[in-house]
Amino acid sequence: MMLWSLLAATLAAEPVSPDAMPFDATPPPAEPAGPLTREAWSKLPSQLKYNPGMEIPPYYELKRRPLTGLIVTGGPMLGGLYLLGMPFAITDSLGYEGDLWPLFIPVVGPFAAIGTFGTPPPSTAILIVDGLAQVAGLSMVVAGASTRVEKLERIPFDKITLGVRPLGNGGQAIVVVGTF
Repeated sequence: MMLWSLLAATLAAEPVSPDAMPFDATPPPAEPAGPLTREAWSKLPSQLKYNPGMEIPPYYELKRRPLTGLIVTGGPMLGGLYLLGMPFAITDSLGYEGDLWPLFIPVVGPFAAIGTFGTPPPSTAILIVDGLAQVAGLSMVVAGASTRVEKLERIPFDKITLGVRPLGNGGQAIVVVGTF
C-alpha cells in the first residue's frame, strides 16, 4: 500500500524544468582535445562494440566482418575428417573390392559408404559419426561465411590525414594536423 501512495505522490508532483536541474546528466561528446599523436592513437582500443544507430566516434570506422571463429573451427573439422578417411578409401580402392570409394566424396561420402560397404555395426557407427561431424564442419563454415557482425575498428594512424579544429576556448586560430 505504501508503494502505491509513493507512486501516486510522484505522479501528482509537478515536473521539474531542465533549467532547475543541478547538473547536466548527459556527458559532452568525446571530441579529441588536440592533434592526435601516434602515442595517443595507440592507446585507443582497436575495436569497439557497435549498436545499430550509434554515432561513430572519431578515429573509428564501421566494418562488417564474417564470423571467423566458426570458419576457423569448421574448416579444419571438415577437412581433417575428410582427410582421415582418405587412407581407407585409397587402400580399399587398390584392392579388388573397392567398396569404400564413396569416402572420396566429402560430407555425403561416409553415408554413401554405408550402403556400398557391407559394414558390421561398429564400422557403420564410425561412418555415421564421421559423416555427422563433416556435416557439422560444413555447417559451421557456411554459417560463419554468411553471417556478418558489425564492429567499430580503429582507423590506421597513417590513414588519418587531415583534421581542422579551433584552437583553445573560442580562439581565433585553427590548427591543421595530418600526414601528407
